[in-house]
Amino acid sequence: MSTKDKFKIDPNRVYNFELQGAGKNHKGRYIIRTESVVYDPEKGTYREVRLCPTEKSPYVDEQKEGARVSNQPIIFHKGRLSISGREEYKINYLLALDQNADKVGAKSKSIFKYRLIDEEKLYKKLADDKMLKLKVQVKLAEASKEDLADFLKAEYNYEPKTDTREELLNKALAYAEVNPQHVLDTFSTEATRLKAIVLDALKDGTLKNVKGVLTWGVTGTEIKTFKATPNNKLADQIVEWVGNGSKEATDFANKLGYKK
Repeated sequence: MSTKDKFKIDPNRVYNFELQGAGKNHKGRYIIRTESVVYDPEKGTYREVRLCPTEKSPYVDEQKEGARVSNQPIIFHKGRLSISGREEYKINYLLALDQNADKVGAKSKSIFKYRLIDEEKLYKKLADDKMLKLKVQVKLAEASKEDLADFLKAEYNYEPKTDTREELLNKALAYAEVNPQHVLDTFSTEATRLKAIVLDALKDGTLKNVKGVLTWGVTGTEIKTFKATPNNKLADQIVEWVGNGSKEATDFANKLGYKK
């Protein structure tokens, strides 16, 4: 199957390609030769390709006899290249080359690769990202001061400098700007509320932790032993334990003042 059968090109559109990679010159000028040999994963063999203005297919064995190769190479400037859909032969040629980063089964070891930018997908993602941020912003704007405080304490260990809702909202919105999905997933949840209560209890001495042994601060009664790590902190383990719903954990949560 030829390239022209795989990708439908709209002559009224402009197609943008962009160099990929971390090389220091990958945003510069890059010349694509007009003839090459590429691997065809469907046929399991290497095939000759050439850039011919009169041929839609880049494969030599699909081109007419006597077709002439273009004397004008394709050149990326500042890492980008724009091609009109009316120049279908150029687009098909670029898609067939092994330097195409999205080509399945490509065997090229080229330093530089390029990618056809899917602008419809790109704009959809941009729109989805903005809608997600808007959704989170609305949720935070409608939240109570207590919910904002619990969230910031539980997720970011944030201690407010003033006793105002405006400070809490401003900080929560800043975190939402960076990672809106995380804020959406964790804001005003039972786990977040419980974690905030646990952190307050550890801070004011209601709970004490001595080398992983959790006790009641006043009586010294042992509650449970935890193995906290930098990646699995004590408060998170307590929340998980309570979430498992054992009678012991439920009694602990009730005594701590947490009720669903």
